[in-house]
Amino acid sequence: MQTLTLTMGTLVPLVPWLLAVAAVAQANPVMKPTKSPQPRWVDLSQPLPDRCSALQVQPSPGELRQLAPTGELRVTINTGNFVLTQTAPSGVVGLSPNLTQLMGRQLGVPIAPALVSSAGAAYQDVAEGRADLGFFGLSELRASGKAVSGSTLGVSYSSPYIEIFGSYAVRNSSSITRNSQVDQPGNTIVVGKNSVYNLWLIDNLRHARVVQAPTSPEVTSFMLASDYSIGAGIRNQLLNDAASTGKIRVLDGSFMVIQQALATGRGRPQAIGYLDRFVRAVIRSGCLQDLVVQNRLRDATIPPAP
Repeated sequence: MQTLTLTMGTLVPLVPWLLAVAAVAQANPVMKPTKSPQPRWVDLSQPLPDRCSALQVQPSPGELRQLAPTGELRVTINTGNFVLTQTAPSGVVGLSPNLTQLMGRQLGVPIAPALVSSAGAAYQDVAEGRADLGFFGLSELRASGKAVSGSTLGVSYSSPYIEIFGSYAVRNSSSITRNSQVDQPGNTIVVGKNSVYNLWLIDNLRHARVVQAPTSPEVTSFMLASDYSIGAGIRNQLLNDAASTGKIRVLDGSFMVIQQALATGRGRPQAIGYLDRFVRAVIRSGCLQDLVVQNRLRDATIPPAP
C-alpha cells in the first residue's frame, strides 16, 4: 500500500482550488429536510358560541368516575386532522379543542390535554388508558382491537357528531381521473399510518397496494419525495396541499365518508352513555353547527342527532 505524504510544496498549488470549493459550498449549502415544530399546548380559552355556553349536560356520579377516574379529564388531541384542529399563535384551536373545553365545563373537572401528530397515536393513548377521551373516526378494527389498528385493547365509541370525507389525490401527470381507476393492479396508494383511511383501504382494496406515510399530513410530501402517484386522506388536507404545491390534483368525490366520534377506553359503559348524551345535546341545541361556522369548516356535515 502506498503512503501519500503531503508537504507544503504539494499543498500550496491546491490552495486556490480549495478556496473555490469552499466558496461554492457556502453559496449552496446542503439543506436537510426539516419539519415544522409541533405546537406544545392547546388553547382552551377560545370564546364559545352562545348556544354552546348555555348547554347543560350534567354527568351522574358514575359517569363522572368513568370519564375522569383520576379527577381530571385526560384528552388526546390529534393535530394531524386538518378538519378538527388548526394551529394558531395561541396554540392548537379548532373543533376538538372547542368540544374539549365544553366538556370540561360540563364535568366540572380540570382538563389535561396531550397533543399527538396522528390518529393512530391518539387511538393508542385511549386504548391503552393514557387518555380518557379521544376524537377519531369510527372503525370496527379499532373498536374490536385488531392488531392492525395499532393496539389490541380497542376503544368504545359515542354516536358520530360530524362526517368528513376521504379522497384520492394524484400527481398532475397521472392519467387517473376517476376514483374507480385507483384500485387497479400496479397502483400504490400513500396513506397516513394507522389512520381511519389506512384501515378502510386495508379492508376494501382488492388490487392496489398501500404504503404508509408517518402521518396523514405527510401523505403529499411523502408521495412526491418517493415517486408514488396516488395519495389518500382527508379531502380538505389534500385540497390545501394541491393549492400549496401545485403538483397534485384531488379527484372529484370521495372514496369514503368518515364518521368522527368521541371515544373512550373499553369497559366504561357509563362513560359512553354520557358521551352519547353530550353528542345529542351539541347537535340538537345548534351548538355544533355554530362551532362548524366559527371554525370555517368546509366539506364537513353534521349527522342527525342520535
